[in-house]
Amino acid sequence: MIGKGSPGYENLAVALSELSDKEIQQLDSLISQPVYRKFQKAMNSPSARDALAQGIYSSGYSAEDVIKRVLRNHGLKY
Repeated sequence: MIGKGSPGYENLAVALSELSDKEIQQLDSLISQPVYRKFQKAMNSPSARDALAQGIYSSGYSAEDVIKRVLRNHGLKY
């Protein structure tokens, strides 16, 4: 899905290049947390990834919109 040289990889590289060293360290801390790893594991199946992508694209929402909606549904602030 995001292999080296793919459009996803290139977009991710551009986005990360705009972050400071401190922001990269914060991002590393976030994605190293057990809850994020649990989320990754849950989303690892092809059917889960396809369903998420289809839901996002068909609704017109960005990934950020979807994340915010999930957080709100759980009573959390973004």
